[in-house]
Amino acid sequence: MCSGLSTTSRKKISSRSRRILTTGAQLVVLTERGKQVYTDAMALQAPWINSLWDGIAVDDIQTMQKIMASLRQKLEQDTEEEEPG
Repeated sequence: MCSGLSTTSRKKISSRSRRILTTGAQLVVLTERGKQVYTDAMALQAPWINSLWDGIAVDDIQTMQKIMASLRQKLEQDTEEEEPG
């Protein structure tokens, strides 16, 4: 299993990933079949995404998160500065 993350942490990451995916598509309404396909796809993705964390220490993940947040902030500032008026 994942050496650096607890089951609770993996669930939080999976839940956050799912939220990110679903919040971007608020204008889309899935049919019952579409919901089932999405659920099935997430069930297949979960073991794969969890395996990506194998061997990565929690401290390293937290450092990466801080770096990514900093980069995102800088990119957003650059975008705001480039937008006209």
